[in-house]
Amino acid sequence: MGHWTQTNGRLCHTPLERLVARRSGLPYRMTIHSGQGFQYQNCRYVNILRQARVFQSMSCKATYLDNAVAESIFHILKVGTVHN
Repeated sequence: MGHWTQTNGRLCHTPLERLVARRSGLPYRMTIHSGQGFQYQNCRYVNILRQARVFQSMSCKATYLDNAVAESIFHILKVGTVHN
């Protein structure tokens, strides 16, 4: 169980650290939206966000409509970026 948790945590921490490093110095506050999985509530994950002054947004428990809105936004971005 411990190895699985560490590996799964790294799958979230490493990309987050890379994103924060690439996006440092933005003229606005960055927001990251996620579900409520344990990896997103993990102390290390939350501390990375706090140190980088990134706002953490989480969907409410069992609120599938939150995900629908996020997916709709991502679809609009994808269509505008990839297909235009």
